[in-house]
Amino acid sequence: MNQTKHPVLLLSNDPQVAETLRDALCVYGLTFSEVQTAADARQLFQTHVADVVFVDLESSANEVFKLLDHLSEEPPLTPSLIVALAAAGDTAGKLRALALGAVDCLVKPLGTGVFHARLRGLLQVKTQFDALLHRQVELVEAKLTAEAAARAKSEFLAAMSHEIRTPMNGVISMVGLLLETPLTPDQRSYLETINSSSESLLTIINDILDFSKIEAGKMDFEFASIDANRIVSECVSIMQPQASQERVAIRLSLSPALPNLLADERSLRQIVLNLLSNAVKFNQPGGHVIVATALADAGSAVIRIRDTGAGMSEADIGIAFEPFRRLATPRRSSGTGLGLPLTKALVEANHASLTIKSKEHEGTLVEVVFPPARILAE
Repeated sequence: MNQTKHPVLLLSNDPQVAETLRDALCVYGLTFSEVQTAADARQLFQTHVADVVFVDLESSANEVFKLLDHLSEEPPLTPSLIVALAAAGDTAGKLRALALGAVDCLVKPLGTGVFHARLRGLLQVKTQFDALLHRQVELVEAKLTAEAAARAKSEFLAAMSHEIRTPMNGVISMVGLLLETPLTPDQRSYLETINSSSESLLTIINDILDFSKIEAGKMDFEFASIDANRIVSECVSIMQPQASQERVAIRLSLSPALPNLLADERSLRQIVLNLLSNAVKFNQPGGHVIVATALADAGSAVIRIRDTGAGMSEADIGIAFEPFRRLATPRRSSGTGLGLPLTKALVEANHASLTIKSKEHEGTLVEVVFPPARILAE
């Protein structure tokens, strides 16, 4: 329904009030409507927008309170500033009007100078309020649009990753079968290269699929009582061959006092493996990685991974957390730039937090902290 801009409305049965208000509004060139009942005011609100509504408690108290009750129960889409006009001694009426939504009270009879000043102030407040309301609506609409675009992107990536992963598994399976057949040395070398490349591609696809599922809110988690020390120890064993190949030593320090955590085992394992892989991959031959668990004084459980690698600046840490961004490092590395963003998303999905402290040429400390609420009593 189209609404006409009609800035000022008066609910009153006092002709003198109407005359004073009309004269004042002429100075500002504002339109003015006058009604005598709450029913007439409600009908007017259906087709008009009032910036300021004056209600006369002295001449129309019953109708005023009917209107205020209605507006408090069914507020209009565009709120109005309600100003009560009352006799000097009508304290109860003023308080009731303010309780029902009036923003100000003026004492009758209306003085011209005071009335002009209050009217100017009210119109300025209404203008500022409308601007803020308009900005809020714009922000909400922008947020909804951005969320819809993010969901669409995540759903598309998840669908495409799934469609690519299925035939890739078939390629890997067939290459595995071929490797079990009699082959010449060159044929075996070619197939091993295909197999290695396929495995790398499948890892990338899985990262994209997992990240997309988390962004779209479609990742399934099974929270249960988990022995974090066991998970960390198993992940270190898995990474040990790669670390040995890179000539990086891994040391393990597990706290025997660490209680079980309420977490998703699969994602916790992926978190630790991703962080360990980074600590080894971005280290130097002869470097060290120290993996530890601890129960902090605040009652939180902490998994710490410290390495002696090249380290990062504060700016680099920010970039590392951005999806599909990769840092320029001395050592060539593969991947999509999803490792750390995916790890952070998995940590937060487990109601924990991930922090990184690092300096260039001084190594990196990564901490995964589970708050007391995620720690299970023995």
